[in-house]
Amino acid sequence: MCSLVELDVSALAPPEPLVNITTALAKLANQQVLKVLHRREPFPLYEQLNAAGWHYHTIKFSNDSYAIYIFRPQVQTAAMALIAQDQP
Repeated sequence: MCSLVELDVSALAPPEPLVNITTALAKLANQQVLKVLHRREPFPLYEQLNAAGWHYHTIKFSNDSYAIYIFRPQVQTAAMALIAQDQP
């Protein structure tokens, strides 16, 4: 069973969001999903996640903010179920 860890970087100036996200990922347990709240879509982060083997799912909200869910490939099914439950 996966659990959610939330990180809000929407008020931070670059490069703080990327630094905080990578720090949080280093501490993430195998069964945890990192939910990042961001004010824009972080394309440089996606490149780093792909290179490191992480999976992610991004949701854009109507106010042009984003939720990026980051998880390990081996928990993809459980992570996607958790993400579906987390939606308003």
